[in-house]
Amino acid sequence: MSPPDVEALKRGARQALIGLRPVIERHFRMIWEEPELAAMERRAADLLCGWLEASGFDVSRGSQGIPTAFVARAGAGDGPCIGILAEYDALPGLDNEAAPVRRSRGKVAGHACGHN
Repeated sequence: MSPPDVEALKRGARQALIGLRPVIERHFRMIWEEPELAAMERRAADLLCGWLEASGFDVSRGSQGIPTAFVARAGAGDGPCIGILAEYDALPGLDNEAAPVRRSRGKVAGHACGHN
């Protein structure tokens, strides 16, 4: 069995991301617009789980007894395994418009630090 063509794999990944970018940005924007504090991010968790389920992932909600945590899996076999940690909770007092200057939208919390 010959080794994989790494450059071809990179090109394929880049092309896939180009197609996914608008979808990713739309979901991130929805989370940004409705900030939820840690362990209370039910809308964000439902949004992400629904998106992953619709994309063919097997999603286990309520991971480790945390209602807003989840694990999503796809594929099987001997190929690479990729893990992604998603932080989608907002932080208190950091509400901000999606702008490089401080402009509150009047919400109690926000994703102003960009950790989402």
